[in-house]
Amino acid sequence: MIQTISIIFFFQLFSLNGATESGIFGGKVSKPHSRPYMASLQFNGHHSCGGILVRDDFVLTSAHCYNSQMTMMVVLGAHNIIKKEKSQQNLQVADYFTHPEYNGQHDYDIMLLKLKNKAKLNKYVKPIGLPKKNGKTPANVACVVAGWGYVAAKGPASHVLRETKEKIQFPAECKQIWKGSFNSNHMICTKFDKKKGGICQGDSGGPLICNSKPQGWKVRVEVGCAAPVTLFSFYLCTGTMIQTISIIFFFQLFSLNGATESGIFGGKVSKPHSRPYMASLQFDGHHSCGGILVRDDFVLTSAHCNDSTVAMMVVLGAHDRSKKEKSQQNLQVADYFTHPEYNGKYDYDIMLLKLKNKAKLSKYVKPIGLPKKQKKPPSKVACVVAGWGRTAVNGPASDVLRETTEKIELPEECKRIWQEYFFTNQMICTKFDKKKGGICQGDSGGPLICKSKLQGITAYTAENDCDNTEYPHVFMNLHFFLPWIKKTMQG
Repeated sequence: MIQTISIIFFFQLFSLNGATESGIFGGKVSKPHSRPYMASLQFNGHHSCGGILVRDDFVLTSAHCYNSQMTMMVVLGAHNIIKKEKSQQNLQVADYFTHPEYNGQHDYDIMLLKLKNKAKLNKYVKPIGLPKKNGKTPANVACVVAGWGYVAAKGPASHVLRETKEKIQFPAECKQIWKGSFNSNHMICTKFDKKKGGICQGDSGGPLICNSKPQGWKVRVEVGCAAPVTLFSFYLCTGTMIQTISIIFFFQLFSLNGATESGIFGGKVSKPHSRPYMASLQFDGHHSCGGILVRDDFVLTSAHCNDSTVAMMVVLGAHDRSKKEKSQQNLQVADYFTHPEYNGKYDYDIMLLKLKNKAKLSKYVKPIGLPKKQKKPPSKVACVVAGWGRTAVNGPASDVLRETTEKIELPEECKRIWQEYFFTNQMICTKFDKKKGGICQGDSGGPLICKSKLQGITAYTAENDCDNTEYPHVFMNLHFFLPWIKKTMQG
């Protein structure tokens, strides 16, 4: 079970009284007609939601913007929605297509509006293309949001189109904050700067544009003003369209079915018993993590692999863990030594397992030596990773040991991407080729072998996204931990 990034940012705490009408959430006024795909969805002449023209006869928006009691008008080509600009086109809706899974909650909050008449395309009215493929938007990318929504928590709405930028956030952090209201498969959330502003009531259905391409649209979240929201620096937009400025976007403009079980992250099957130091850490007969035999009575692994509620079994000498191979040895753990600085987060994620009985060394079971001295592993070196982890993001774990190679990345690049979750003195990160594969869930605790030398322990990847090449894979740097390892093994 690879530790996935379950990131928590603790923002400044302050009272949630709503912003003053300073326009802080209005962002800046957009250049008139610079976003010709923008639609204002109106009831009785009043703006209610945003929308996105994706074809001359279809507008994309949020399902919760639908009101069966009133007739919706789609206004295209607008900049100032209270003026009758010559560029504006007022179009009726012929049909409403809400997602069949939408039930009034947060999931599947998407709707297509079929226009009664096609829009007349020109420099003021122009559709924006849908994403070409089911890609992933990397965290920390600054994306544009736009709309005619409230310029402050309690209004008023803006007459002119306004826009600002918000940064894509790590899915695990979104999940940590929004819990059951956030579905990481098809939602995105963003972090915003209070001074620069962000979306508010009336902006639902509007676009999230990253690198000039639409990646999502704004939806609502049914969260009130009470804790735990008050732990974060959120302003609450108290209307029915969007209820907080910690925004959630639907991810991509089509259904996400997840990866197929293609084995892309299974790499290649290892030559049987060619890595006699490999250990499979199991609970109730099921593989959970990898481990590394570093002495006949000690196995090195990740601290997050420990489960105090279930007895762990260390299986050595295995190739196909689903079979009872004669080479296998099942050994109980006498003691667990987690690093004293480990606190359940990402740093100091290392643990030594003291075996109850010494392993019987043979050609199938043999320890690998620790690094001789503390030094930094060179960048761009291709290193071997191995394990019985998942063969695809949503795929099954492998029965047989598999391996592939990943290249050591420059520490500065790792830090730039993972920010405060990467500690340059005690971590290594690697780049990987999607075709060759790499580590995934179930590979934690396994080795990083560079030039036949043990250099690191598999630690974490992006949550539910181990095949995303935007995020390097992260390992604990054994050189940093050598003093603690040697001291612990000396007893």
